[in-house]
Amino acid sequence: MRRHKQNGLFNLTTLVLLGAIVAGLGFMYYKGYRLNISTQAGVGPAGGGQKDGMFYTVQVSVTPVESKAINLVDALERDGYDAYYDTYQTNYGRQYKVRVGQYADHQSAKAVMQQVKQRYNKFRDSFVSTTSDQ
Repeated sequence: MRRHKQNGLFNLTTLVLLGAIVAGLGFMYYKGYRLNISTQAGVGPAGGGQKDGMFYTVQVSVTPVESKAINLVDALERDGYDAYYDTYQTNYGRQYKVRVGQYADHQSAKAVMQQVKQRYNKFRDSFVSTTSDQ
């Protein structure tokens, strides 16, 4: 019986480790753990917005419980998003809208919305909304 011993870069151990790394990276990409989309069109909270004071944002959730809104904002911020919440009074009481970003154009907000939907199953109903900076 002849035995072949492989030496060098592509021995069995190296191939197994390389396969595990590639599989891990593929899984991370599938689960949404990839670089955040950043755009030049976004403006920060102190950046003002467009001339008419309007900008685009991604609404990810609405809740009547302020502590839940705060927890969602904190979780989104830990993941690198510019998250915040707005308070609105409705016929059903006070509501808290959790939102991400302030973008000067719809296309930038839509790109972030798609990323949020892919990354978080609970935010599948996210949508792009317009709002003012007042």
